[in-house]
Formats: sequence, C-alpha cells, structure tokens
Amino acid sequence: MASSRMPRARPVIEVADRGPGMSQEHASLVLERCYRVEDGARRGGGAGLGLAIVRAVVTEHGGDVTAGSVAGEGTTFRVRLPLPEPVGRP
Repeated sequence: MASSRMPRARPVIEVADRGPGMSQEHASLVLERCYRVEDGARRGGGAGLGLAIVRAVVTEHGGDVTAGSVAGEGTTFRVRLPLPEPVGRP
C-alpha cells in the first residue's frame, strides 16, 4: 500500500532591521565563513563567523538560512526549521 504524505510545515524565524542594508552581492555572500562587508558604515571587529555558524547549526538540524537585503532599507534573515515527527504516530 502506498502512502502519501503532505509536506510538513516549516516554521520561519525572521530577524529584520531597517539599517543601511547591503547590495545583493553582499547578501548572497554574508552567510559564508569569514565574509565581512567592509563599506565604512560599520565600526569595530568581527571575524565574519557568526552567520556562518548559524547556518551550519541550522543546516545540521535540517533547516536553511537565507538573507535578503535592499540597500538603504534594511536586511532580513530567515531561518526555516523542520517540525519534529509526532511521537507515537506512524
């Protein structure tokens, strides 16, 4: 007997700001390890590891992370994680 399963919902966590945003080029790379946006607007340190660590942990749990940004309007990060399988149900 074949069983059909509906796709499971994937909760989404969004973190957004209304800061200076970044170009699409930077948004596509900002989740990479050691990538930093050097545009003069940011002061201070950072090794470019934080978002890469977030992506690694989320991916390890079966999820994904995306970044979208509009220069001058802000940036939004989206984390999608799978729901756990219900316990005791086939």
